[in-house]
Amino acid sequence: MQSKPDSVRINESNRSTKEGWELYMKGKYSEAIISFCIAIEICPTYSAYAGWGLALYDQGKYDQAIEKYEKSLALQANPKVYFNLGLVYFNQEKYEKAIEYYQKALSSDPNGWVYHFNIGLALSKLNRNDEAMQMILKGMEMSKEDPLKKSEEIKINENFIKVADDSMREIELQMKHLKAKKMRLGQLLELMNSNSEEDLQRIVYEKQIEK
Repeated sequence: MQSKPDSVRINESNRSTKEGWELYMKGKYSEAIISFCIAIEICPTYSAYAGWGLALYDQGKYDQAIEKYEKSLALQANPKVYFNLGLVYFNQEKYEKAIEYYQKALSSDPNGWVYHFNIGLALSKLNRNDEAMQMILKGMEMSKEDPLKKSEEIKINENFIKVADDSMREIELQMKHLKAKKMRLGQLLELMNSNSEEDLQRIVYEKQIEK
């Protein structure tokens, strides 16, 4: 049997990929995966693998999603795929790995404010609070300059800003708690150096009450 010309195969693959994305947007993930799989059988593309990975991600099949994203990146580097791979690792609580891929997304697209924001979230999970706050603030500032044209994009960005606000409040509380702990430790060391038995008994008593 004579094989189809490359141009015909590419067009058929693109049609199936487009169908897959349309199904994905409707929340029909299993059907979308079938379309992406057909597209790849005809002619593998980074977009079909990326769509397959995203459908798997939304089904909670993280390890399989990673495999598809990596195949997508092997065909073509793309900041959105790097970012989506970072999301998978974030949801697996592999925050260092998530930061690695968010950074790759940021390197490919320095204007991507959401990459700054998500790096900040991952840093906060590692208790690197100063760095986290800087990245979140940077992302929030950049988001104000982002030209939004579609209502759905606005909803997404407003949601990210809300999460950012919540995260920053959590980071600020953690930092206040850390400063308070350092202050109490400094006070204890100072009292120990003063050799005041009465003061030492008082601080020990206060610590017991705190517990």
